[in-house]
Amino acid sequence: MTSPLTEYQKTAVRFALHHSHCGLFLDMGLGKTLTSIAVMDLCRRRGEGLKWLVVVPAQLIRQHTWERELDKWAAYHQLSRQSLGVPVRQRLAACQRAGLPDVTLISSACLPWLDAHVTVWPWTGLIVDELSAYRNPRSQRFRILKRRRRTMKRIIGLTGTPVPKSLENLWAEIHVIDGGQALGASITRYREAWFHAGARNWRTGVVYSWEPNPGAFDEIMTAIQPFCLSMSRREYRPDITDPIVDIRSVSMPDGTRHVYDRLLSDLTVDLQPGEINAGNAGVLTNRLSQLTAGFLYPNRENLQPTIPLTGQIDARYCRRADSIS
Repeated sequence: MTSPLTEYQKTAVRFALHHSHCGLFLDMGLGKTLTSIAVMDLCRRRGEGLKWLVVVPAQLIRQHTWERELDKWAAYHQLSRQSLGVPVRQRLAACQRAGLPDVTLISSACLPWLDAHVTVWPWTGLIVDELSAYRNPRSQRFRILKRRRRTMKRIIGLTGTPVPKSLENLWAEIHVIDGGQALGASITRYREAWFHAGARNWRTGVVYSWEPNPGAFDEIMTAIQPFCLSMSRREYRPDITDPIVDIRSVSMPDGTRHVYDRLLSDLTVDLQPGEINAGNAGVLTNRLSQLTAGFLYPNRENLQPTIPLTGQIDARYCRRADSIS
């Protein structure tokens, strides 16, 4: 049976098989998922006996993206699978059942649950889809993988944008792969080696941003090149055009606009079934994005599971600004 892999995908597969801990930085449309399936199947055929945990963005779990890809290429692999995108009561049983499948899919949003409820992870292979989501070394998801990665015999980090915002973000992503061998064991050492302080508070000494030193980009790329493979769409798939960004403006209903403005100005708004808060600028941005998308997740401490839809928001649910504590 003819392999569905293209030549550049075969190159990526060979690279991953040769490097037990690696990053595959393949541009959008180059087939990161198919390449990963091929790597897992070849490891199985080679008798490595790995059980893979594949951590993917929550949206891909809801859309069953990986499951559809595994089904699509079922004629070319013999991987068994399960998804932990199931009700909480079924997750623990799925993790502890005898005869664990070759591949276990889990949302990145469920990592805290998995870390809390499964003391010893039975997986020895880890694939992190969209590695750039782990760029914040203070995030819970990064801290979990930083600790859990030690028991993994193979780790593959997948992304098309390893440096989405700044070169500083790369440290945490690479640390998930190699544990700090290439770029330093801590973010502090990484900054000391390749960055200098940018904006800062001169009275307190607090640094607000770090700027790369001259030549830092080339030096960092050289440091990770031995175990990271980068492929661009323009080089390997010039037939795929750049994505078309279509920006359209829509008007919010009056009630939703009222909530949006109140949250933007006060960082808090009272709705049924509870109060919605934004503790900092990052949370505020997410809250406002949720509003424009038509929903709002409740605060974690709010046990009410209902997610209020903005189409149902009415100005009468909003307290006056002076009554909000």
